[in-house]
Amino acid sequence: MNKQTLFRVGGIAALLTAVLNVAFPIFFFTGNESLATAAIIIAGILTLVLLIPFSLDLSPESQGLVIIAATLVAGSTIWGFFLDPVNVNPPVFGASLLMAGLGFALYGWLQYRSNRYPSGMGIVILLNGLVHIVAGISMISGVGAESLGNIAIPLITVLQLVWLIWLGVYYLRIKSATLAAM
Repeated sequence: MNKQTLFRVGGIAALLTAVLNVAFPIFFFTGNESLATAAIIIAGILTLVLLIPFSLDLSPESQGLVIIAATLVAGSTIWGFFLDPVNVNPPVFGASLLMAGLGFALYGWLQYRSNRYPSGMGIVILLNGLVHIVAGISMISGVGAESLGNIAIPLITVLQLVWLIWLGVYYLRIKSATLAAM
């Protein structure tokens, strides 16, 4: 698979993940739990697909940090496959949020420092990671977990959507000449 195809697949995965992240709560709150479960599982698989071109592109910045970020985000995503969204155990969900948050914050910092991406894109995912971290710590400790979760989850969703759409469009617009320089 050439670089252009890899980034196109990553762009499509990012946009489809954004759509499924919007579909999940709609399905969930309308009582279509099986569709909600399918949406969240497919979104997780697409997230894993997206991590491949994203991680490869950031590897020249700092390969070791990219491996850590990829492990944290992929691990949290896979862990999420085994969490029940209906009966959420706050400490377990909090640990998953913390793990994802550390990975997203690291990715955001690397993306912000990279000359290949708009700096705003890195700031969005860095902020997303920080909100994940605060929400995760809150849920693990039990301090204000419910009230913070009611604020943090929608904020995480919005930041994630902005980043996914921006990254997806960015990857789909990459020209062959740009890829040759990478």
